[in-house]
Amino acid sequence: MNKLVKCQSKPSCQTKCGNVSIEYPFGTSPDCYYAGHSTFLLTCDETKNKLFTGNLQVINISHTGELRILNSISYSCYNSTDLTDRIIYNTTLVDFTLSNKNSFTAVGCNTYAVMTTTISYSTGCLSLCDSTQKEDGLCSGEGCCQTSVSSDFNPCFYAFLVEEGMFSFSPSQDLQNLRNVTEFPVVLDWSIGSHTSEQLGNTSICGQNSLCLDSTTRTGYNCKCKDGYDGNPYLPDGCQDIDECTIHKHNCSDSSTCVNTMGHFLFSCPSGFDLNATTNGCMRKHKPEYYGWSQKFFGTTVSFLAILLVVSCVQQKIKHRKNTELRKHFFEQNGGGMLRQRLSGAGPSNVDVKIFTEEGMKEATNESWGREAREQSTKGCYLETEVPLLVYEFINSGTLYDRLHGSMSDSSLTWEHRLRIAVEIAGTLAYLHSSASIPIIHRDVKTANILLDENLTAKVADFGASRLIPMDKEQLTTMVQGTLGYLDPQYYNTGLLNEKSDVYSFGVVLMELLTGQKALCFEKPQQSKHLVNYFASAMKENRLHEVIDGQVMKENKQREIHEAARIAVECTRLMGVERPRMKEVAAQLEALRVGKTKHEGSDQYNEPEVNEHLVGVEILSAQGDTSTTGYDSIKNVTRLHIEAGR
Repeated sequence: MNKLVKCQSKPSCQTKCGNVSIEYPFGTSPDCYYAGHSTFLLTCDETKNKLFTGNLQVINISHTGELRILNSISYSCYNSTDLTDRIIYNTTLVDFTLSNKNSFTAVGCNTYAVMTTTISYSTGCLSLCDSTQKEDGLCSGEGCCQTSVSSDFNPCFYAFLVEEGMFSFSPSQDLQNLRNVTEFPVVLDWSIGSHTSEQLGNTSICGQNSLCLDSTTRTGYNCKCKDGYDGNPYLPDGCQDIDECTIHKHNCSDSSTCVNTMGHFLFSCPSGFDLNATTNGCMRKHKPEYYGWSQKFFGTTVSFLAILLVVSCVQQKIKHRKNTELRKHFFEQNGGGMLRQRLSGAGPSNVDVKIFTEEGMKEATNESWGREAREQSTKGCYLETEVPLLVYEFINSGTLYDRLHGSMSDSSLTWEHRLRIAVEIAGTLAYLHSSASIPIIHRDVKTANILLDENLTAKVADFGASRLIPMDKEQLTTMVQGTLGYLDPQYYNTGLLNEKSDVYSFGVVLMELLTGQKALCFEKPQQSKHLVNYFASAMKENRLHEVIDGQVMKENKQREIHEAARIAVECTRLMGVERPRMKEVAAQLEALRVGKTKHEGSDQYNEPEVNEHLVGVEILSAQGDTSTTGYDSIKNVTRLHIEAGR
């Protein structure tokens, strides 16, 4: 059995100075410390029996890369009128660094202490003493505080570094003379060399049965004995096996037998006992149970499982019946009967809506409930839940936001594509404002709510925030809702919602199509964070070419680009009355697309077939205002939610 090596220094080297053990790689003579590194050379003052590194007294050496020293305190003392004494110590640490196990501490009344290192790091702390008098009319801390300057004032201030846990502040003792202590222990970090363990490979000074670990606080490395070994890891044979069985470092019970191995230990049980791996103890082996008892247990178990299966089937039938009744209740509550009657009634109707059942929803969505619909052109609703669900057609080419800014961004989006998309969006919004049976304000027009199919045809989607405007009103007063960057500033300030709010948002979308930039980007400089201000400023200063997308500029469509930019600026004017109506915007863009000038044919707007550019609006028209606040179903973009709920 190996014995634990007691010597932690090289042979024939001084092992102690006073009551401090000198451990390698430290030493007091040239052959006793780590060669070539004077950092590890210590001095033993034989007259004082004290160990020093430089002018700092060493009180402990740790293999983990720590050195405990005694460090003097700095202080200032006053009498009632003047400074009587002051000592401020400058500590030289040579090749050591301060450990994060120290605390910078100040003691005194109304004093501020600062510590500054040579690596431009400073820290400080403030110490105050409040008045203890609690009489009316005195400034005693409630609203104002004062410190009395009298014979019993605190005469000294102290500042010092100290190892955590080695100083406990006591007001009754420390504010007067700091208990006559002039030095406190401080922990320094040390390491070997300036290379990592990976760079060193097998060339480190770490001995057998040890690990070479990178220092966690500075460059270089430290050595550590492996688990199951102890000693000085810096010596060739410094780490020796620990006999856990002898020193009782094992967790075996008294009835088990402990067997020591190199770096580990084993335990076993005597004959007639089994090992309990949970408690590391031994328990007597169980005798075989009678066969008859096993038969009874098996029969009882089977009977119990049969009863449990019957009860479960009955519960499932009851639950299914309740769910069926509940779905019928929600269907009627959500107006399903009235909607079905309207869809099946005689007379013309432009509403093409399918009412889905639970089975139909599972089939249409491949049981993903709305994540990916199979029926490419079907629009409908599912009314058998407490909150009705809208079913939209599946659009497979992402959103306009994805094409301009996201993962699907590419250079194939030409100016012709962009202008056509703008015309389709404008025409759709014009239809909602002017031609729907009840005018509809989308209220959240943005590129993330514009879907694109395989032909890059625009589809206006996500009517969760939309509002129906009664025929006898031009605007509504609502709690503000929308998306930052697209939100009409006049609507934001007044809460008055009208069709010009959609016009403003469309203007921002048109600017995004022209520039390829986001409506709001906090990472950009202050002058270009908000696209509307940046775009309008460039237009005014005749430097529009600086903000237009480079792909668009290459296509030599300067007249069309400039005209579209003018329309975008007019749509985003601060006052709603100064903005054009959506129908006028659609006419101007359509004229621009077919090659007419600004003044040719702009007064007439032949409304296109917009149903193909709407996703879900038919249901909105059929059921009324179904707008909600909260999650954006197209893309989880930060939205301004001021409305508490409708």
